Amino acid sequence: MATLKELRNEKAAKSNELADIFDSVEEMSELTSDQKEEIKRRNQELADLGDSITELQQLEEIKESNEKVEEKVAKTAPIYQEPEVEKAPKSLGQQFLESNAYKSFVDHGLKNIPFETKTTVTTSVWTRDTIYQQVIPAIEPDPNPALDLVDSINTDQTTYYFLQEGSTNNAAEKAEGSAAPEDAFTYTAVTAPVSKFITTLPITAELLEDQAGAQAYFDGRLANHVMQRLEKQFLIGGAVAPNIRGLTQHAGINTITYTAGAFPANAGGKLRTVLDGIKDVEVNGKLSPDAVLMSPAAYNALVAQVDGNNNFMLGASALAGTPTIWGLPVTKSSQIGGAVGTTIDVVVGAFGGSLAANHVFRRGMEISISENAADGDFGKDILTIKASLRYALAVYKPQAFTRINDIE
Repeated sequence: MATLKELRNEKAAKSNELADIFDSVEEMSELTSDQKEEIKRRNQELADLGDSITELQQLEEIKESNEKVEEKVAKTAPIYQEPEVEKAPKSLGQQFLESNAYKSFVDHGLKNIPFETKTTVTTSVWTRDTIYQQVIPAIEPDPNPALDLVDSINTDQTTYYFLQEGSTNNAAEKAEGSAAPEDAFTYTAVTAPVSKFITTLPITAELLEDQAGAQAYFDGRLANHVMQRLEKQFLIGGAVAPNIRGLTQHAGINTITYTAGAFPANAGGKLRTVLDGIKDVEVNGKLSPDAVLMSPAAYNALVAQVDGNNNFMLGASALAGTPTIWGLPVTKSSQIGGAVGTTIDVVVGAFGGSLAANHVFRRGMEISISENAADGDFGKDILTIKASLRYALAVYKPQAFTRINDIE
């Protein structure tokens, strides 16, 4: 579209051209018919250009008027703009809420394992003075080392189904003309129901607003509590719903109980008992063990074994770096042993490789927050943070594990 200046220049040029036509004759009567038609055509063009110039000039005037009004408003009543606020890093809970896994998750209503706290956390118990100091948890975070020994898989079912194999190896040499031996295989259908592990924490909206790090802190602490409970169930869960059947509670697992006095003094009876457990995994489970899991107290009892000269039987090499016993790496867990009321102190097994067991996750850790967890919470401005996951344990070959009692 031509500008106002271009239209005006075009009109001036056509006016000059029309003037040249009139200047070419002395009298109007001398104009030829062609010249008259040309003059008529050019007059129409000038009229059209005049209309275009008038219309565009009106638009320019309107635009200029609006700009003046906007300038005046800007000077007298500036438009309010929200100040830019630095976005805080998203907490673990916020990340879960925005994840695809959360959006696609549908809870089928399985029974929960409650693990709750009823005390609402407010600004009166977490003050501005304490937020700038390091928070030391009453229970230090447990790294959940036992869970790391077993590989994880996922399921989209509420129950995980698998077969446990039993077999008899009848392979033998065969004489010519004699009958060939036959192996025997049996399969037992096993189900591992998915259970939910969960805990919640009521917390005031004021605390989350006033203390920037509060939600991330409590997200992490609640997740840690759920994982501690999961590790305990993984090891010694009693199988009464909604508990899972723990690794050491499966029929067919090798079991040894250490008896004081069964070995001569200074003969390393506890260490020899662990060696027997390794042998049972190899003979009965037909797999090579890859780790020895034990309570901290059981580990101390083993490394404290001395010979007749009061020399430590394991020696310094077994205690340097990653602890080992009989050549196998040692993993310590506080979720077994006398400290938690069990006689199971040591577990030897072929944990890795998915040959003997698997963690089965229906859904991994999810952290969420709600305004309506309990009646009246919305009006009181009380929020509830929830940490949960859904899990089953599949033990394919119980004979690939040995539990040892009373080592402590």
